[in-house]
Amino acid sequence: MRQSTPFLQTTANPTKRTLGSMGQKSPSVAPPIHNLILYKKPLHPELFQMKARKNIAHGPSDLEAWLMNGSHMVRFQHKTLCLSELVTDLDGGLPLTGAVASFQCLNEKDFEQSFREHGVNYITTVQTENLSESLYRATYQEMLAFAQETDSLKVAYDSPVGNGKNLSVLHLVRLVREIHAEAYHLFAHGGLVLRTQTIFEFR
Repeated sequence: MRQSTPFLQTTANPTKRTLGSMGQKSPSVAPPIHNLILYKKPLHPELFQMKARKNIAHGPSDLEAWLMNGSHMVRFQHKTLCLSELVTDLDGGLPLTGAVASFQCLNEKDFEQSFREHGVNYITTVQTENLSESLYRATYQEMLAFAQETDSLKVAYDSPVGNGKNLSVLHLVRLVREIHAEAYHLFAHGGLVLRTQTIFEFR
């Protein structure tokens, strides 16, 4: 039975969930803006300071996930097709060739890209929310417990600003002809929660 994701509410669209009731938001403080970049090629690990890694196989497909402080990379391989999803706040030093799409992770955004010749569909939803200090602490503890219960990739580290704790979690799920990659990046500075839910559909 699939583990339910904490503090999320299911919407009418079964492949899309939203952050739960957030209450009063904290004053606007701007952490670095992240970008989601989709590549049609593999990325090299030497480009990143990897903290955790996991590989899973699912029929004719396999997925490799890397977790870094405040960012992640997911590589999906289906037969001859290779897709790499990168969420990062780096503004330089990234490859330009092979990029299929790129956009900022601000507010809420849905994106879908079909690779029909390979029988693959890429779907992602990005959400950001600024939480109050007390709600951030509660969310941090809830997500830490979720990561431990589900054996998800996780990395907790000190915020470079202030005395808070940051947390990154990457949860992988295999379903019928789908692999889901759900990422949560929590930043104490500004109480920012960045969430991505990605689905790789294949046939």
